[in-house]
Amino acid sequence: MQAVETVTAPTLTVKQSELKAAIAKVSKGVSGRSTLPILANILLDADGEYLSLSATNLEIAITVVIPAYVATPGKITIPAALLSSFVAALGPGQVSIAPLPQDVPGIRIQGGTAAANMRGTDASEFPRIPYIDDAKPLFTLDAVVLRGAIHETAPCAATDISHPVFTAICTHLTDTGIVFAASDTYRLAARHVPLPEAGTGEEYLIPARTLTTLTSILPDGEVTAYVTDKGQQVFFVAEGITVVSHLLEGKYPNYEAILPAHHSTRVIAPRAALLDALRATSVFDGDGTGTKTIKITVTPAESDLMPGTLTLDAKNDEFGDSEATVDATIDGPAITALYNSAY
Repeated sequence: MQAVETVTAPTLTVKQSELKAAIAKVSKGVSGRSTLPILANILLDADGEYLSLSATNLEIAITVVIPAYVATPGKITIPAALLSSFVAALGPGQVSIAPLPQDVPGIRIQGGTAAANMRGTDASEFPRIPYIDDAKPLFTLDAVVLRGAIHETAPCAATDISHPVFTAICTHLTDTGIVFAASDTYRLAARHVPLPEAGTGEEYLIPARTLTTLTSILPDGEVTAYVTDKGQQVFFVAEGITVVSHLLEGKYPNYEAILPAHHSTRVIAPRAALLDALRATSVFDGDGTGTKTIKITVTPAESDLMPGTLTLDAKNDEFGDSEATVDATIDGPAITALYNSAY
């Protein structure tokens, strides 16, 4: 019978600032409510001139690679909360990591005058992180553009998992670029990003939670997305970081058919002024039933010398009411409608 090889913790030195930043990023993938204790850990894998940190909740996996002086390669998993708190408390400078003595799973970590012995779990128990080897590239975007597209569409994705496809952002590769679309059946947001390479109409349903997490950890620079041949997983690769997530199954509704081809009234208003008016009136938008309603009245200009206006009204029977007006360019007749202020 062949013995199972045990991989011990590595021996290495790394910058405290880089280790702290890497832990903060991969911690976004740590599971906080799993029945598997190992998912609360971060995998440390050192080899060559780099330290790789990984975490997963089985829906998303995040890996960050930072430079390190590796004296002895090795792997170990350490509780994320413990590792994060201790490293954050260390001052700037070098941090050394070494195995605990007597083959106890864990590490001794030291920075400056502080040191700690941390018990861990053997790396063999950590879930396998998928490899990108069999994936094909989908698109490459600047991180600023990708963040913007996600920020503009993710708020419209559903959080109710009873209809899984609506918890995704539909990523549609068209002949003119890529469209990010999201809807919870009440709202719809779609953002088109031009691409030099024409798509062939493929659609991929990427969980909105994955993309929201991605925006919080992406470094500046280019980001390339890949998808496995079977269309089950998507990878996002940027400098020093890889995020992998499962794709959702199902057919996304035809969002293009929902977008109106014509309008009766078109309003163009300054974004900052509209947000200020919304914040002021939303203080009074509760009616006691849980509904958060604001009335918006669109009034066209009476002459070419005057702007049109948006008037936002909110009323609370117990506390009072509020009104705010924003100048706007209006094309079309006057309208009045009620909106959920949360949207």
